[in-house]
Amino acid sequence: MLVGDGKNNVLLVEDDAIWRTVARVYLERNNCRVIESEDGRIGLEKYRRVGEELHAVIADVRMPHITGHELARINAAEHFLPFVLCTSFDDPVTVREAFRHGVEDVMVKPIGEQQLIKALKSAMLRRRYGATLAEGVMERAGSRITIPARLCDVMNVKAWLAGKVGQLFTSQEERVYLQYAHEFIMNAYEHGSLGLHEAEKGRLMDEGTYEEELIKRDAGCALAITLEFAKIDDLIMLTVSDSGPGFEYLRYMNFRPDQDFKRLLMLNGRGILMGRHYFDHIRYEDRGTKVTLFKQVFNRH
Repeated sequence: MLVGDGKNNVLLVEDDAIWRTVARVYLERNNCRVIESEDGRIGLEKYRRVGEELHAVIADVRMPHITGHELARINAAEHFLPFVLCTSFDDPVTVREAFRHGVEDVMVKPIGEQQLIKALKSAMLRRRYGATLAEGVMERAGSRITIPARLCDVMNVKAWLAGKVGQLFTSQEERVYLQYAHEFIMNAYEHGSLGLHEAEKGRLMDEGTYEEELIKRDAGCALAITLEFAKIDDLIMLTVSDSGPGFEYLRYMNFRPDQDFKRLLMLNGRGILMGRHYFDHIRYEDRGTKVTLFKQVFNRH
């Protein structure tokens, strides 16, 4: 059993002994208790033994027996913890495959202490916002819902959306769908409704005042966010609309491959790109205040 002393319990799965030692030191200096594993198979054993007490997983991509991608796939099906992949290879395919398994961040070695800790905190924060499921808080009937631009409502709206897609996906697929759909709901809240822009968000996250600033801003915000859900045959469509001024969405839809990869490695300002590698199609309208996410599904129930 792990001791409940307020520390974050992190499973570190890494076959490179030197980097594993360095990463452990980084994590322990930043209020983390580290559970180490030297390969993927042992990492999976430890994950399943103490998974309910873990707060996050950091794993290498290429390891003996079980790869980091496979661990991420299992994590998406089981505890769905915040998951950070580390790799020595500057490979766009590795990044895109990781996001299909619900990984929060992919980092290319060498990785500095601040870079690793910032990625870990960001992953945990994003997953906390994306994972809140307040059953019974929000009405599930109907294909359209409008909520105030408040952090609590944005977090709770996942219950409404889960009610729409619950019978369309396996449990693992549902978790990943909700994670990436929530990226666009958060965009409508942070950027569209509160006017919090990319550079400012990065600064607030560095300072540790990000959540405090969100709550301060939304207390005086009278805007709303609307979600509309539809299913036609095997195609589901989620439209997210906000009342903000819009943004230059084409900038995020038309990156060159080299720019695309660099953007995916950033800790914020990459939600649209992550969605582009998950959804089958994304369509923006009304100066960027309205986005529709298209995903083909097959009923497995």
